[in-house]
Amino acid sequence: MKGTLKIWKGGLICVDADGYAVKPAAGLTFMGVAVDTFDNLTGADGDIRVDLDTAGDYCLPFAGASIADAGTHMYCTDDETITATASTNPYVGMALRLHGVDTLLVRLKGAVTPYLAP
Repeated sequence: MKGTLKIWKGGLICVDADGYAVKPAAGLTFMGVAVDTFDNLTGADGDIRVDLDTAGDYCLPFAGASIADAGTHMYCTDDETITATASTNPYVGMALRLHGVDTLLVRLKGAVTPYLAP
């Protein structure tokens, strides 16, 4: 995990060019959802290993979600926000169905490994 960073349980996680867990940003690769809170605010790069889910279905907030969003590819703009806009946003997975007001059930795309570089 990148140093001086805190990742919250349920947060969306990407990997940077050096292999460290980071919060999502344009051009990064989505890896999964944090299974716990990881605090490396006072640590250096690699001091903490992050455990995450790389597959499965998650209810994620999506402003203006509707039943028509089922089947839509979803991307992340930060650790708690998804969008249908690809651009340079990391791909998260596919919306399966409307789960509630401003919430979609999304199937994660999965990843190669459940752990990132220490």
